[in-house]
Amino acid sequence: MRDHVSFVPPTTMADQLTPFLRQILRITTTDNRIFLGTFAGTDQPLNLVLVNAEEFRMAVRVAHETEMRLENADGRFVGQILVPWKMIAKVEASIAGQYGSDEEYS
Repeated sequence: MRDHVSFVPPTTMADQLTPFLRQILRITTTDNRIFLGTFAGTDQPLNLVLVNAEEFRMAVRVAHETEMRLENADGRFVGQILVPWKMIAKVEASIAGQYGSDEEYS
């Protein structure tokens, strides 16, 4: 009698992103923009798709180049946007945990 061995395929990057579907993400890009919107999915090269998104621009202060501030604090509604993975510096999600506290994932 042969032992039954089941094959479990390795986890893909897309599989790892599935729990974040319909969650609000904050994406910081390499050109100092922040997009805040609902994660709707990816395309084949893993560019991220956000819906109901807003764009915020970060400006570098001339006197202190390391300090960042929001250039347009009110943001700009951009609707649906595809953010190229090559431009993504950081992705953050806030998922409700136990007792109403939020856990932040980066």
